[in-house]
Amino acid sequence: MTSEAVSLSEIQAQLSKIIDPEIGRPITDMNLVDRLDIRDGSVDVEFHLTAAFCPPMFALG
Repeated sequence: MTSEAVSLSEIQAQLSKIIDPEIGRPITDMNLVDRLDIRDGSVDVEFHLTAAFCPPMFALG
């Protein structure tokens, strides 16, 4: 398996395609992404949900 270097802007562009299922807006527009980290070929994304009681099926989707 080969790994290609990805940029932070490429990751942000892909995350902007993820639409919150209840609100219908990209998670990036709602500032739900808390941290992005690229290290040793891995991307770590930390985010929070729109509500603490968000159903797990949406949180893991």
